Amino acid sequence: CVRDIVEDSRPDAIFHLAAQPVVSVSRRDPWGTLENNIRLQLNVLEAVRQVAPQAVVLVIGSSEEYGLVTPADLPVDE
Repeated sequence: CVRDIVEDSRPDAIFHLAAQPVVSVSRRDPWGTLENNIRLQLNVLEAVRQVAPQAVVLVIGSSEEYGLVTPADLPVDE
């Protein structure tokens, strides 16, 4: 359970990388992917809120969020 892990470790920071990692799967099942990713993130955030509210959480996204990036678009400005 995520809460148990956060409670045991009492982290100062969490780098949340857990999500559907396979783009083809996320395109084939967008609702399942959305539900999976939201539930994972909510579990992490709730655990932090409950037992380690001082922790900083960094949620990492995918480069796919930028869409097609051509050489003319580089560097990508976030």
